[in-house]
Amino acid sequence: MSGTIEGTVVFKENNAPLADAAVFLDPEGREVVGTTTDASGKFVFKNVVAGLHNVVVQKKGYKRTREQVTVYSEQTVYPRIEVEKGEPKTKKGKTKGTFTYD
Repeated sequence: MSGTIEGTVVFKENNAPLADAAVFLDPEGREVVGTTTDASGKFVFKNVVAGLHNVVVQKKGYKRTREQVTVYSEQTVYPRIEVEKGEPKTKKGKTKGTFTYD
């Protein structure tokens, strides 16, 4: 039994759609299916197994955001995911210099 997720990703500060964001479906702690938002911030996952899933959104310059979504058999859910601006995380390594990662 499966359903559909038709979501929208927006910038929390002004509700503007966030285009070209990577969106992953993370059903059991593993990111296994991915897509990208369109110009309107929309994304779609079809044939998603019914149950609880994490939808993960990431884009350079924004905080990685995770939202739980419950998918019901033969139904469509419409999550609206708000993301915030974020600075890249930095971590000092054992060698000289600073490492930057998202």
